[in-house]
Amino acid sequence: MSKQSGARLPDVLTDYLALVKGTGGQAAQGELNRFIRWCGRDRGAGDLTPLEIEEFCATLEGIGDDRSHRLAIVKMFLSHLHRAGLTTTNLARHAKIRRSTKTARFQSTKGIAATAVQLTQEHFQEMETQLVALKEARLQTAKEIRRAAADKDVSDNAPLDAARERQGHIEARIREMESTLRRATILEKGKKNTRKGSKIALGSRVVLRHKETRKSITYLLVETNEADPANGKLSVASPVGKAVVGHAKGDTVEVATPGGTASYVVARIE
Repeated sequence: MSKQSGARLPDVLTDYLALVKGTGGQAAQGELNRFIRWCGRDRGAGDLTPLEIEEFCATLEGIGDDRSHRLAIVKMFLSHLHRAGLTTTNLARHAKIRRSTKTARFQSTKGIAATAVQLTQEHFQEMETQLVALKEARLQTAKEIRRAAADKDVSDNAPLDAARERQGHIEARIREMESTLRRATILEKGKKNTRKGSKIALGSRVVLRHKETRKSITYLLVETNEADPANGKLSVASPVGKAVVGHAKGDTVEVATPGGTASYVVARIE
């Protein structure tokens, strides 16, 4: 193993991101920072174990359409560690998302109900814009690969390796986004859900009032891949989302939080 095998993961990531530039590098940074936080920021690259990689990949199960893209980012980083001599084996082989028999049967279902994704108009348009940028980045990366491949010494061609990794990130993300957009249906903006007996569902805008503090919060319930709690978009698969779905105005819901169970009243549904 290289004498650099003890290099700390954050330092290795900094060098890696310098190689994987552009849209692909930006997409990789967030997921790899999460990976490093999970492993421990003081860990050396050479200390990683196959079991750790498998356990981390288990955290990607059930997170929605992004899981394959996130897995691809981690696998490419692990492959880079091996090529750079920082790990004795290619840990990318252990980066897998386990599928239960039940999950496999569900994913084999071809019905629309099993594959449809509902997005807000705003998020749909954002994804279309991102897809255009990714396809432009794809063309630029292809040019970089051709230039780097023109170097006859490909045995230690870092620019070529970096361009190919970047291409992998971009292609994986394009496939994910195209699949999501093909299956997407648009949530109707401004459609009121105020009739008596209305129930909270995907697309509902809900006002919740804390029973003790009396403070109100407003959330739009969206699919997992559109969730952005800081901007009022909450996943229906989140603890709050799961707690409120199916309830009506005036109902009290109990939400599990790190500080204990909190009680909210459904003040309004739109």
